[in-house]
Amino acid sequence: TALKHEIAALPGVKRVACASGNVVSGGMSKTFANQPGHTRVAINTGPVDVGFFELHGLRPLAGRFFDPAKGQDMVLQRSGEGAANQPNIVLNVSGAYRLGFRRPQDAVGKTISWARWNAGASNAVFPPAARSKVIGIVPDFTLFSIRASIEPALYYVDPQRTALMLLKLDGRTVPETLQAIDRLWKRTGHDKPASYVFENQAVQDLYQDVITQEIALS
Repeated sequence: TALKHEIAALPGVKRVACASGNVVSGGMSKTFANQPGHTRVAINTGPVDVGFFELHGLRPLAGRFFDPAKGQDMVLQRSGEGAANQPNIVLNVSGAYRLGFRRPQDAVGKTISWARWNAGASNAVFPPAARSKVIGIVPDFTLFSIRASIEPALYYVDPQRTALMLLKLDGRTVPETLQAIDRLWKRTGHDKPASYVFENQAVQDLYQDVITQEIALS
């Protein structure tokens, strides 16, 4: 979007990417997927944006991540496409194993059939399965508590389902950068400042009970 590109151009912003609220909050949607000739299995789905993995410092274990210059990565961005034309996908390591690959690297370039929920679909009707190509493998990672096991997941680019914007700031001019973002935000017609959650604070909240115990014992 135009707002994303304007924010990315601000001096204090290092990276910008969008993601579904489910990806960030831990409530990822599930679907069924399988290799041709294999049994269908349940797997989490994560709508994200180009640059989402890179913003978190992740590198592909095999293959590549999403590229705006690669047409099938971005098929859902083009008006009128996507209902039956599946985007390329990235699997996490657990997802590759769940789908029956002996090694995560073996999944790259293979075809996976899966049912993709889209913004216009009825939640009462499960969508039909269609095929996507696996372009890369991301290491297992979590934005949630490490107490929970990391579940198998597949990720894909879908602008209609990525409502949250994630920012990586340079850390030197945070107040000034946030003020500049607020100005851009208000230009879009919003009366109130944008709502922010700092990732380090969110992590502290996840482990507040442990932090409290440490304080009590010290």
